[in-house]
Formats: sequence, structure tokens, C-alpha cells
Amino acid sequence: MTTDRMARCLLCPYGDGYPDMLVGELGFSWQVEGVDGMQSAYRLTVARAKDGDIVWDTDWVESPRSAGVEYGGPQLKSDADYIARVYVRDSEGGEYASAPVNFATGLMDDSLWKARWLASPHTEAGSAPVFRKTFELAGAISRARLLICGLGYYELWLNGRQVGDRYMDPAWTDFNRRVCYVAHDVAQYLRQGTNAIGVCLGAGWFTNEAGMPHPVFIAQLMLEYEDGRRETIASLPDGTWRGTYSMCAEDASSVRQRTTGGRVRGGFCAESGGNHPARAAWTAAGQRSEDPVCGNSG
Repeated sequence: MTTDRMARCLLCPYGDGYPDMLVGELGFSWQVEGVDGMQSAYRLTVARAKDGDIVWDTDWVESPRSAGVEYGGPQLKSDADYIARVYVRDSEGGEYASAPVNFATGLMDDSLWKARWLASPHTEAGSAPVFRKTFELAGAISRARLLICGLGYYELWLNGRQVGDRYMDPAWTDFNRRVCYVAHDVAQYLRQGTNAIGVCLGAGWFTNEAGMPHPVFIAQLMLEYEDGRRETIASLPDGTWRGTYSMCAEDASSVRQRTTGGRVRGGFCAESGGNHPARAAWTAAGQRSEDPVCGNSG
């Protein structure tokens, strides 16, 4: 196996690299640079990241094909980590292997969504709603994934720290048919004892152009402890999610937010909560946790 040349494994149709969470069909494409001749055969493998056991192995397939090869193994488990690899043989007999590519599956079954859509029970013109929930961690965490969709747009905070560096998530869709959630690996943001999740919502296309009455969000934090226990923290209208408003002076998809209110968001979303009045969040009318969603990277 040649070690100084490597196949470059991609995921179709997402381009260069794997998104963090996958739902739906899985396909592979790859490129090999500097080969001696044409590709004559390929081999694809998918293994569980936890123990390295291979769940799918095509064995060597005599074919020059290198794009859109669909996954043909057993059903992948929801919210699980996997490793993909491609091996290529050229017409001169040289063999090349890609680096291992890590990816995780999303929630393949809608029944796995325990969360519900939440909104603010009151509106204040020109202000963006902010939500907060505290929870306790009693044990070392081995894995922590937070799935979130905030419509129109959202900011996510954990213990007063903003999660991720992307803006204008999630991607635009026809909100009456499909919305995208974003997956974040948040283990580094958590601590033993009291923790706080915070979500700030912006109107975006959802309320300004699509005419929806108010911003909404859905969030689900899935925890795995080192001793094997699992726990889910979900957005629910159970009185544990509290809401207030940021100091945003103007908020629209075509107008830049003029006052960020970062101190309000960061302080309110910290474990102490700061000194900000808050009300209980409520279930958003017309939104259901079983609405179709698609995975996206964080």
C-alpha cells in the first residue's frame, strides 16, 4: 500500500469533507492525485468509531468509478460516530488509501426527537428573545452533541460562552416543508455541577419575509457519561426554560443588527443567569417536533 500518496475522500453531495451529522442517503466520491495511470478498482469501508468494527466493506470493485457511490451496508444507528475510508488501485497495480474520515449520524427516526418548539410568550418590538435553561452534570462526560434549529436565525451559548463561529444558521429552506438543524460538539463547554444553555433568536426570513408570527427554536442536548449512562436535555414547555429580551435595536435578514446586546446574552446565558427578569417559554403554535428536518454541520 503506497503511503506517500493518498486518496482524498469526499461525501456527495456536500463537497469537501463530511458534515458533522448525516440523515438520509450516504454517498461517496474521491480523488487521487499523482497516480501512475487510471483508477482500475476501489474499495470502501465504514467502521464504528467506538470499537473500529467494520459495518460495511465493498471489497475490491473493478471499476473506474469515483463519484456518487452509494452506501450499501446495514442501517447506520442514530446519533453514532463512524469512520469512512476509500482505497484505490491504479492500472499499474499501485494502491492508495485515504486518511480516515470521521462522521456522525443524525436522528434517523423522528420519534427520537424529545424536544418541542419553543417561543417567547410576549413580544417587544425591536428586541430579540433570549432563552435559558440550567441543568446539573453529575459525572464525567465522554460525548455531548447539541442539535438545534432556531428560526429565523439563532445564537447558541453554553455557560456564557458562544458556541460556534457561524452566522445565519440554519440554511434557508421552504419553512412550510423542511427546516435544517445544526449539530454542535459541546463537550468542551460543559463542567461538573450547574450548567446553562442559552439561545438568542433573530427574525430573519422566517418572520420578516415568510410572515411567521414570532421566532422559534428547538434544541436537544444528548449526553453520554463515561460510566455508560445517557441523558437528554430538551427544549420543553415545562417551566424550566426561561426567556427575556436582548438589547437588539433592529433585526432582519436584510438589515444588520444595530445593537448586539452581547452583555445581556452572555450574562443571561451563564450559569448564574445575571440580574435579568425572565418568563417561562411556551410551546410555539403550529410547530411540531416531528416536522421534517435535515442535518447540517456545526
